[in-house]
Amino acid sequence: MTETISFPADGDYLVSMRKMSSAAPFSMGIGESLLANSMFYFMGLSYVGADVSVVPVTSMNYTRHIQFYGASDTAGYCVDGTPDVDEFDRIVGGWRYENCDSANPSLLGKTLRAFISVQAIAGIGVIQNAMEFKQAVGYLTMPQLHNRTIQTDASPTWPFGDHPASDLVIISLGGNDYNHHGGNVPSNDTFNASYEAFLLQVFADAQQGPSMTTSRESAQARPLPQVVSICGQGDPKEKDFDVDNNRCRPCPHVEAAVEAFRHKHVQFASYCHYIFIPCDGTVVTGEDDIGCDGHKNGAGQAAVSRFLLPRIQDIMGWDEAGPDL
Repeated sequence: MTETISFPADGDYLVSMRKMSSAAPFSMGIGESLLANSMFYFMGLSYVGADVSVVPVTSMNYTRHIQFYGASDTAGYCVDGTPDVDEFDRIVGGWRYENCDSANPSLLGKTLRAFISVQAIAGIGVIQNAMEFKQAVGYLTMPQLHNRTIQTDASPTWPFGDHPASDLVIISLGGNDYNHHGGNVPSNDTFNASYEAFLLQVFADAQQGPSMTTSRESAQARPLPQVVSICGQGDPKEKDFDVDNNRCRPCPHVEAAVEAFRHKHVQFASYCHYIFIPCDGTVVTGEDDIGCDGHKNGAGQAAVSRFLLPRIQDIMGWDEAGPDL
């Protein structure tokens, strides 16, 4: 397949490519059972015209690294859609409206001048995935998928120790455990235990050493990241679209799980944080900031980033250095 890009006039243009956060089509569900996994290979660039040249952009001079784990909002699901997208289109081809480059992780990364890594998939949970998405997402939850290099392949797992350590890990999970299930939701004890296990795994990943130790320095313990759990970021009108969806419903459970972890694992207490993003219209209004399937468009994602930015800066001691949100 050849993708053609046309430009409206002569000039200099920056062309960037970013891998989608979610596997497609149908992600980890029936797509994996009925369709062979497809892989995208970048074979290079060619151009038409005598006065055209391609100049690689030098690497971004970033020193910060942020890891994101999350569900649809983190993946940028339906960011490029509109509320008019019909149900058939969003179910069969909803992945086409996904745009992780316009989602909160990318926006925060650009503003904080940080490299980002995103593991996200619409409908994913900690204990159980959203009921209506299980045919698309499958039954593996984020703790089972978080370390995959390619989402649809169990191996190889991501070699955390061979890559720069994350300074910050942002987790946005829990919504799909408590929404879309008709009340069949986990108990606090069950959710706390699963969230605890996932946080422990995140810290263990962060401390992985390189697969091949070449020096004494490389074998030393890596610094622990700050781990921030976020919850909320809904809008007052989301129940009008889906009566069994309230992005703030799981927040007391997520907050309780973080606090329980901090009390039980005191060695990690100063590295664990919780941020609540209101659903009352003060952040996402539900007016002009919604894409398809009741999810945020670029404006809604930017609103969430603006809310998070000063709070992340306070935790990390980082100054804003990139473009305004």
